[in-house]
Amino acid sequence: MDFYFFRKALLMCVMSFVMCSCSNEHKAKRFIKDLNGNQEYLFQDIDKENAYVYWESNGGYYQYDIETENSHRIFEIKEGTHTYLGNNCYLGGVDIFYIDTYGNVFRRDLRANEEVCINNNNGYRKTYVGGYNHSMFFYNEYEGQSCDEKLIEYNIADLTTKYVKFSDIPQEFKEDYALSTVVGHYGLLIILQPKDWYLDVPSYLYYYNFEREDGLLRKLCQSDMIRVGMAKDEIVIITEEDVNTAVIYNLYANVKKECPTIYGWPQHRGLPSGNIIAESYNNNILCYIANDDNNLISSVNLYYYDGNTGEEVVIDSFTQPDGKSVDFVMGANERSHIYTTWDDSGLVFCGETDWGNECALLRFDFATRKVSVIDRGSEVSFTRNRFKVEHHNGTTSWYNTDGEESEPESIVQESRGYFYDMGVELGNYINDWF
Repeated sequence: MDFYFFRKALLMCVMSFVMCSCSNEHKAKRFIKDLNGNQEYLFQDIDKENAYVYWESNGGYYQYDIETENSHRIFEIKEGTHTYLGNNCYLGGVDIFYIDTYGNVFRRDLRANEEVCINNNNGYRKTYVGGYNHSMFFYNEYEGQSCDEKLIEYNIADLTTKYVKFSDIPQEFKEDYALSTVVGHYGLLIILQPKDWYLDVPSYLYYYNFEREDGLLRKLCQSDMIRVGMAKDEIVIITEEDVNTAVIYNLYANVKKECPTIYGWPQHRGLPSGNIIAESYNNNILCYIANDDNNLISSVNLYYYDGNTGEEVVIDSFTQPDGKSVDFVMGANERSHIYTTWDDSGLVFCGETDWGNECALLRFDFATRKVSVIDRGSEVSFTRNRFKVEHHNGTTSWYNTDGEESEPESIVQESRGYFYDMGVELGNYINDWF
C-alpha cells in the first residue's frame, strides 16, 4: 500500500517537473541565461496572450517569441542619427530613451513599438540638459517665465514631470534670473544669474543631487560673479567671494580651492602695474613679467596666472607635433616686444631655443593656455612694427604683432620710399661725425 502511494507521488512530481520545464516562464529564463556578453536582457512580457522576451545588442532592440523561438528586430539606434540616453526597464518599465541630431528626445515603448517625443510640444521644444539614474532634465527657453519654471525634471520611472523650484529667490525677482546648468558627477550644478547687469541682486550656485530618490536642491553659495571654466581639462565653477578672492568648485560640488582672482593676484604676488602685459576677463587669465626669486639664481620670466586653477605658470616652452617639449628663453629685448592680439585672444612674442642656436616667433593662446610656433629661424628681431624672421636658408619673413605674415614695411613707410629711408640713414651717419 505504501509502495502504491510512493509511485503516485513520484509520478505527480515528474509530471509537475515536465509541465514547469515546458512553461513559457521556464523557456524565458533559459533564453535569458543563454544571452552572451554582447546581448542585454531588458524585460519579459508573459501572460495568457503574449510570451515575449525583449533584449538589446549593439544598438538593436529585439523581441524573442517564446512560442516560435524566433527573434526579430523591432528598432535600431543608428549611429549619426540617434544617441542612446537610457531605459527604464530596470525600473519595471518598457521604454528606451534617445535623442536625435536636432535635439528631440524620444521615448519608445518597446512592447507597443511606439515612439513619442517628450520635449517637443507643437513645435515648442525644451532643451535637453542631461540625466542620471531615473531623472532627465530639460531647460525651458521661453522668455518671461519665473526661474521656478525654467528647469524641468522628467522621471523615467513613472513618466511624470515637475519643476525644480528655488526657494531662496524672492518672488519679486524670480523672473529676473537666467538659468544655466553643468552636469556633475553625481548631480546637476545650477547657476542662476541676473539677466541684466544693472540689477542689484546676487548670483546663486546650486547642486541637485541625483543620488537622492526625491532629489535634493542645495545652495552652495551666492556671489557677484559665477562662471564656468576649464582647469587642466576639467570643468570647474569659479565664484567670487569678493573682487580679490575666488572659490572654485569641482563637478562633485565640493570646494576645490580658494585663491586670488586675476584682480587680486597682482597684490598677492607683489606685481607693479608696469609688469602686467595682458588681462583677459573672458579667459580668466593674467599675463605679466616677474622675477623668479624661488630659484638659487633669480631670473626674469614671462608668466601667466590662471584664474581657473589659482596657479602661476611660467611661459617658457612649447610642444612640437611629435610631442617633444622645447624650452625657450627671453632676453631683455624679447621681453620688451610682447604684444596682445587685436582680438584679445593671445600674445605674440619671440624667444631663443636650443641654447641660442635658433629663435622662434611664438603665440600664446589665452583659451588653451598653450604656446605654438608661428615661424622659426636663425634670428628673430623686431623693427618697424614688424617681427622679422631670418631663416636658416637665407630667406626672410615678416609678421605683424598679431602673428600674421605681412609686408616688411607699413603703408606709410612704403609711400615714403627707398630714398627716404636712405636719407634718414645718411643723416644719422653725418650726425655721428659732427
